[in-house]
Amino acid sequence: TDRFGFGGNPNLDAETSDQAQIGARFRTAGRHLFGLDIYANDIDNLIGFNEFFEAENIDEAEIRGAELSYEYAGDSFNVRTVLINQRAEDATTGERLLRRADESLTITYTQNIGRHRAGISMLASGDREDFGGVELDSYVLINLTGQIALTRNLFMNLRVENLTDEEYETAANFRMQERSAFIELNYRRR
Repeated sequence: TDRFGFGGNPNLDAETSDQAQIGARFRTAGRHLFGLDIYANDIDNLIGFNEFFEAENIDEAEIRGAELSYEYAGDSFNVRTVLINQRAEDATTGERLLRRADESLTITYTQNIGRHRAGISMLASGDREDFGGVELDSYVLINLTGQIALTRNLFMNLRVENLTDEEYETAANFRMQERSAFIELNYRRR
């Protein structure tokens, strides 16, 4: 698609990258798990888009960041948080890469109710830049999930995404999904 699709460029070079990551996990009292990951990703020929929405290579890009996580596993529930702080930039110019937030926070709570399950998650994403110096606002999304065990092998999965009907964009003038609900039947052979 990047080479021959809409806005494609048949002269694109393939992306290559070198990544280094170091992490540590620490469990206390069997229920608390703390984590820290620090990473660096150097990308040659990153495929991006110019102001005319044509695919082009960015000679060198660098992504540097850290991810801090915490998880608590109770008898019938689980809480997980992940905080990410990163900087993605064009290594040649030092400019921030487009459409990438520097920070995000995710919090997820899941509760088992007998054989059933319910959950809520929140994603808070920082602002980002787009073409022409357009600043895209930060946003917060809340999603609900549920799973009802109809039989031992048959489950009904329920999902409501963007519960608060947040208006947000990850690219300028491209509104993302409004509040949406999904139902799915899932059969598991045991």
